[in-house]
Amino acid sequence: MDSFSFIPQLVTSAFEDGQSKKLERIHRDNERNNILSITRLVLNTFIDQAICGSRMFESDTQELADLLLMLEKVLWHGFKALGAKAVFSLRSPEATLWLMLGSISKSYSTMIDDYKCIDDLSSLSHPLSKVRALLRVGLMHKKLAEYFQTIVTSPFLANYYEPWALLRHEKCISLCGSLLALKVFDCNLLLDNDILQEQCISLDITPYLKMPSIPNGSHFSPDETKDEHEREMKVILDQNNYLEERNRLLSENVEKLKKKFENDSSSASAHSNNTNTESEDKSIIFTERLGDLEREREILQARLAEKEDTVRLLQEQLIDTKKLSTDLYEKLRCAEDKIRKLEKDIQHLKEYHSKEVDELNRLMKSLNTQVDIEKKNEITTLLRAELTNKTEQYSETLAALNAKQQELSSAQELVAKVERKCAELEGKANRAGELEKDLIDLKLHYQEKCSKIADCERALEELGGHLSE
Repeated sequence: MDSFSFIPQLVTSAFEDGQSKKLERIHRDNERNNILSITRLVLNTFIDQAICGSRMFESDTQELADLLLMLEKVLWHGFKALGAKAVFSLRSPEATLWLMLGSISKSYSTMIDDYKCIDDLSSLSHPLSKVRALLRVGLMHKKLAEYFQTIVTSPFLANYYEPWALLRHEKCISLCGSLLALKVFDCNLLLDNDILQEQCISLDITPYLKMPSIPNGSHFSPDETKDEHEREMKVILDQNNYLEERNRLLSENVEKLKKKFENDSSSASAHSNNTNTESEDKSIIFTERLGDLEREREILQARLAEKEDTVRLLQEQLIDTKKLSTDLYEKLRCAEDKIRKLEKDIQHLKEYHSKEVDELNRLMKSLNTQVDIEKKNEITTLLRAELTNKTEQYSETLAALNAKQQELSSAQELVAKVERKCAELEGKANRAGELEKDLIDLKLHYQEKCSKIADCERALEELGGHLSE
């Protein structure tokens, strides 16, 4: 009996191991499904709100920050911590994840270029900051879906992730397809090391669990100042696109005019040869008309030289116009960056002002409710001194706000000057096309006159032969 007493214990331990493995598998499945469901929920909420509002986002959008946080959790789910069992590990899990993204991105040219650019940034010292920066760069370049597609289909994925990881599951393919909807949005995110390091690692899911409602324009519409700024930004972007398209059309028109001039010159020379063969059988006598034609030819040659000089000048002006256009683009981008910075500073000042007003209100309430009768004079003196300090800070805040508003107005004036300069350059380009058309007409007229003069000279030679006989 004693020799077989360990058999029930073995059966019990085997049953317990099977149960623990089953519970662990269920836990992993639930964890994977929860991460996938929350990621889809945050993504759908962000897309719905973004479609109803503006399609341009900054890094301070809560829904966008939550989406990037969930995508980061997708990358970490089931990741193998290489060297975790060793006493001394040479690489941290964050560094291993960053190196894994580098090896996988070699199969996609855009991803490897972004990876190298982020890896070369000296301001990003921690590997986790580089991983978060890569997600933001992919979102700004509208290539985030392609990034995840490259990761999911990589043959090296099994070396870095457990078999139960979300990236190795078939449901992750549908998530990559859902990320394609992010291509319709324009994002301008900051790649600051402190901001990337201080990113929250937990997600408040309560805002995403509200009952669905029909969205209206008033719920998601921003305030009037933001709308006006977005309209100005759209106008500036449209003007940039118009200038680029206009320069491209001007260059194409110049090439077409050159080809047309060459074809016209070749056809005119062929036509003159045909007329020469036909005029051999005719005899036309010219006395005084020959001198007039020669003088007319000289005048046409002089005008032709003038038109060629004007064409050269216009071509030089066109080159200068292109250079000015590139300079204007740079100025526009600088102005846009300055406007964004000013708006952020104004927003921070407004928030600081609202906080100070709230503190003053709380102080006034405490003054009216918590002042004791015995210490009324002393507490009142302290509160008055503190109120005076807050008033001075409030005045300083207002002065700084006014200064920022003046800088914003100067930046808007600079943008208006740039727009007027673009209009002047467009007028010059239009006049250049008209002058080129006049030059073509003069050259055709000159060729006709040259053919007539040649006919006259041959007629005079024949007349001289007859007179000599």
